[in-house]
Amino acid sequence: MANAGTGELRAFSPAGEFLYAAGKAGDAPGEFLGLAAMHQTGSGDLLAYDYRAKRISVFGDDLTLRRTSSLSDLPVAREGLTPYPVPVGWLDSGALVLRQDFYPTTESLQGSEALVVRQPTSELHLVDSDGRTISKAGSWPGTKSVMRIARGDAGRLSIATVLVPFMKHSRRWSCTTRSLSRTPAHTR
Repeated sequence: MANAGTGELRAFSPAGEFLYAAGKAGDAPGEFLGLAAMHQTGSGDLLAYDYRAKRISVFGDDLTLRRTSSLSDLPVAREGLTPYPVPVGWLDSGALVLRQDFYPTTESLQGSEALVVRQPTSELHLVDSDGRTISKAGSWPGTKSVMRIARGDAGRLSIATVLVPFMKHSRRWSCTTRSLSRTPAHTR
């Protein structure tokens, strides 16, 4: 079990009894700034993804740290890029599927109220347990959102966001240990 709040990985017996723990909050090897996903491989190793440190840690079945690998070849933070790749899931091979979103620059609030429509361009990356990108799927339009931004008394800012259109598009992905491919989106 992963506890993102404490940065710990915890092992329990089949009966639910606590066995041992590893990790803690921090940025040293085996520690986590933002524990976001974990996966147990067929060999019993446990893979843990730290989205803030942008690294994958590999632990043995007894939670001893075997190695830590930085995600070395993903796009780096730049204007409009989500700074942290978001985990989508793990493949049986231990490869991690990550999503990064690129948002267009938006204008600042003029007056007391504004409606802002944002739609990112999204990318998927397939990353191995050593942190190397195996494959990058193409870019596609991400989820559109509409934000109502209002400035109130004493400079307070109020932001309400709605994702639209709700469940309009569905995408199917085909994943192998070496590549990602997308089938066309369709309207429900």
